[in-house]
Amino acid sequence: MEFSINSDLSENVAYNHPLFPAYVKKGLLSTYPNYSAVSHWHDDLEMNILIKGSMDFNVNGEIVKLKRGILINGRQLHFGFSKSRQECEFLCILLHPGLLCANDWFRSRYVVPFLTQKMPPYLILSDEVPWQCDITKTASTLFTGKECELSPFSAQESFFRIFELLYQNLSGEAVPADNEQLECMRKMIGFIQKNYCDSISLEQIARAGECCKSKCSSLFKSHLSQSPNQYLIAYRLNKSIDLLLGTTQTVTEIAFASGFRGSSYYCEAFRRHFGLSPREYRKLKK
Repeated sequence: MEFSINSDLSENVAYNHPLFPAYVKKGLLSTYPNYSAVSHWHDDLEMNILIKGSMDFNVNGEIVKLKRGILINGRQLHFGFSKSRQECEFLCILLHPGLLCANDWFRSRYVVPFLTQKMPPYLILSDEVPWQCDITKTASTLFTGKECELSPFSAQESFFRIFELLYQNLSGEAVPADNEQLECMRKMIGFIQKNYCDSISLEQIARAGECCKSKCSSLFKSHLSQSPNQYLIAYRLNKSIDLLLGTTQTVTEIAFASGFRGSSYYCEAFRRHFGLSPREYRKLKK
C-alpha cells in the first residue's frame, strides 16, 4: 500500500480514486519483508479478507489468528504477518468513516458514538457467524466492481450495509485500548515513517514519543515484537520495493533514497529478509 504521512503522523492513504476515500486491493504477504507488513495506523476502518493461505494479525500488540478475515477500527496500530513465512493472498479494504456522514445529525447520532464507544479495536470475522459472513461477502464485492465508473456508489452502499450490521450486532461498551501507550507508539512510528530517509537514533525515536529509550524499546517489543531499529529497517525495505518496481533507479540510488547508508548494507538486509538480492527481486517481480 502506498501512502504518505499526515500532520498528525497518521497515514495519508493513496485511495483508488484520490478524492473518494476508499481503497480496495489484492495483496500477497510475500511482497513484505519477512512476510510481515509494517505496523501502521489511520482513521479508516480496515478489512483484510483471506482468499488463500493463512495470516496472523497484530493489533495494538495483541496477536490473533485469522479464520476468514478481520475488521479493524480506526486509529489502531496493526499489521499482518506469518511467522512461518507462509504465503497468503488477501483483500485489503479501507473505508473512511466520512463516507457514512450523510449529515451532522447522522454523524453525531450514529457514527461517532458507535466507533468510539461500542466498536472494539478489532473484530475477527468468521463465516460461521451469519452476520459476519454477510460483512465479508459485502466487502468482497468491492473488489470485483472497483474498476466500474459507478464504483463509488456501490462502495458507499456497501459501507452503509457493513456499518448497519455492526450497529445491529455489537451492543454494550467496547473495552478501550491503552490510549496513553498507543499515542506514544503512534508518535514514534509516525516519526520513523516521516524521517526514514535520514539517520535516526533510538534517542530521537524515544524523544518523538516523549519517553525514555528504555520505555521506547519496551513499547516496541510489547506492541510489535521487534526493536525500534528492526522496525526502521523493515520500513526502509518496504519503501525500497516501491522504487525497485516503480522506477529505473539503480540499486545504489535506491539504497540511499530509502535511508540506507550504502548499497552493501542495503543488499545484505534485503537478502536477509527476502532471500533475494534487490536486482533478483526486481527481475522476478517485473
